[in-house]
Amino acid sequence: KKSEVPLLNTGTEMPHWTGKYVNNKSFQPGDLSDKKLVVLDFWYLACPPCLKAIPMLANLQTEFGAKGLQILGLNSTDTSEKKIAEIKKFIPALQMNYPVILIGKETEKAFRVTVWPTFYLIENGKVIY
Repeated sequence: KKSEVPLLNTGTEMPHWTGKYVNNKSFQPGDLSDKKLVVLDFWYLACPPCLKAIPMLANLQTEFGAKGLQILGLNSTDTSEKKIAEIKKFIPALQMNYPVILIGKETEKAFRVTVWPTFYLIENGKVIY
């Protein structure tokens, strides 16, 4: 039996992390300073529940993006050139209207991600859900 790792608690400062957009441009969480709420979606291509959540997340981004919501799809699994090419095709096919950020496994570890998808709601740099 695999022991469960608890997620970060409400009120916890978001761990420091960086990543790259699928176009290889670097990403820093400071890029989000104008956003009121950020949803972090830890996902990967071969995860059926992850793929099922994407249309719902895209709807949230459409509905609340102008009000300060930013959804980010964080992916540490599909980082090979071949997989990145698949993601680039996949984004318009699912009308994914939010950025995909490629991250390292250390970021997943910092956020205590052990199952996919995992979501965090961040406000002012702190976990609120």
